[in-house]
Amino acid sequence: NTVIRTTTTTAYNQGRLVQYRDNFFVEGVQYSAVMDSRTTQVCRHLDGRIFKPNDPDLDRLSPPNHYNCRSLLVPVMVDETPEEGDFVTEGQKGKGKQLAGKGFV
Repeated sequence: NTVIRTTTTTAYNQGRLVQYRDNFFVEGVQYSAVMDSRTTQVCRHLDGRIFKPNDPDLDRLSPPNHYNCRSLLVPVMVDETPEEGDFVTEGQKGKGKQLAGKGFV
């Protein structure tokens, strides 16, 4: 069940990411985690962070970042007008990569 759930999450989020990158109405891609007692450190850290659609770090930090990950990528449309300060910083991405590296063996 774990492998199927994790693989399904991978396929779902990668399909969404391809669609977002091909759509000029998408200004950003937001990491959305299910926040409860089972939420991991990496998903807690990345929750709400907005990436530019073509950010190469988005490929590395897209869910799933661990087994049984329930996080999703959601579009931020151009009419939502995110400001530059709303986007993920290099430091936040670095910490996310460090935490994500602990998720899979």
